Amino acid sequence: MEATLQAVMAIMGTDAKNPMLSGVDKMSTYMLSNMLVAKGYSASSVDYLLHVMDKNRNTFIERSELPDLIAIQNKLDSWDADKNGKVTCAEFIAALSKDLDLTAAQRKLYELAFKELDIDGDGQLSNLEAFKGLEVGRAGSKALSDEQLQRILGELMQKDSNNDGKVTVKEFSEAIGPYLTKEDLQGLIKKINLNNDSQISFVEYLKDYYLDLISGA
Repeated sequence: MEATLQAVMAIMGTDAKNPMLSGVDKMSTYMLSNMLVAKGYSASSVDYLLHVMDKNRNTFIERSELPDLIAIQNKLDSWDADKNGKVTCAEFIAALSKDLDLTAAQRKLYELAFKELDIDGDGQLSNLEAFKGLEVGRAGSKALSDEQLQRILGELMQKDSNNDGKVTVKEFSEAIGPYLTKEDLQGLIKKINLNNDSQISFVEYLKDYYLDLISGA
């Protein structure tokens, strides 16, 4: 059972002047963890959630670290068409390609990107999986419009002569370069080309793009 943002907020309170927990010291974080476990959330999911919440890695949760999580919650809520608390692949694609006619190849890329985000493989994107985006370095990120993203994907597909879903770093740079500064482009390539080879897969880029989009980067 996942430790959700709603559970955290219910315990901590939303009124900064009179919260149930202060959220500004180690004892409060310890109490928060114990209360979530007592409510039935697994210790491993609670530990993971608190680790992701603790952006400055000072071992406790500060109230200033909550806004990003609220933004993530709002983003997923807006994509969750049936309001069941999780985003399916169909909802993911529908929300991110609204009013756009995707080709079969583009839809396949969206599906593969969703699969990468869906850590537990249950076919649904949960809050906890979305929070994972907060651990990804933000250097070199820039949200694009849907139209710009589709234009970039179209160019990358044209460059992908053997249809293996990969292009060279040079080809990737040529496609996305016009939308980024030189420094941002270098940071993006460093972030998504983790094995430091000469190629970048479309899925690597889309996964990073959507993690940034979810977390409001």
